[in-house]
This record gives sequence, C-alpha cells and structure tokens, in this order.
Amino acid sequence: MNDEHYKTIFIFRDTRDVLMSSFHYFNHTGNGGDIHSFIRGAQGVRKTIKGQNNFIALFRAYQSSQYGEYAALVFYEDLQRNATREAWRLGDFLGFRNLTTDSVAIALETTSFRAM
Repeated sequence: MNDEHYKTIFIFRDTRDVLMSSFHYFNHTGNGGDIHSFIRGAQGVRKTIKGQNNFIALFRAYQSSQYGEYAALVFYEDLQRNATREAWRLGDFLGFRNLTTDSVAIALETTSFRAM
C-alpha cells in the first residue's frame, strides 16, 4: 500500500458571486434574460445554493475522513483581499519550506489575472 497522500485544496466562492457569475454566463451564452427571471428560474438561487451546500458537505466529509489533514479550504474572496497571506498559508500547507518573499511575489504576479 502506498502511504503517499495527495493534498487537496478546495476553493469556495461567496454564493452571491457564484449567482452573479452564473447570470452573466447564461446571458453570454444566449440562455439568460433579466436578473429577476434568472434568480427565480431553474438556474437561479435554488440551484446555486444547492450546489454550494453540496460543496460544503463534500469538504466537511473529506475533512472528517482519515484524509482530513490533507485538505485545505480557501475562500476566493480571501485570495482577492490578501493574496500574499493566502499564498504563504497554502505554501505551508503544501510543504514548501523554502519559500521566500520574492518567490511568493513572483508566483502571485505570474498567476495574476493580468498576466493570464
């Protein structure tokens, strides 16, 4: 049996942001409409909240399993607010012991939305 375990990072986004992103996606693909119809429709609030609840349940199940120490939860909004702090936290979780301020800054710059 292999004792090596892979670490898993779960990224969670605020439900309101997920809902708005979905609204814009469906409008972009021609399947949207006005915001009120979208919210009340099949792709709106109920489906978004159900998906978010399923995600939370999955993370909690994973975290409470024998592999829980190999799971980290990251909030998308925390990445936006303080990417440097989150990069250090994730680097520690992933076992990167030789991180430097410069290497974190380079990683953040090369993976920024602007760079992509």
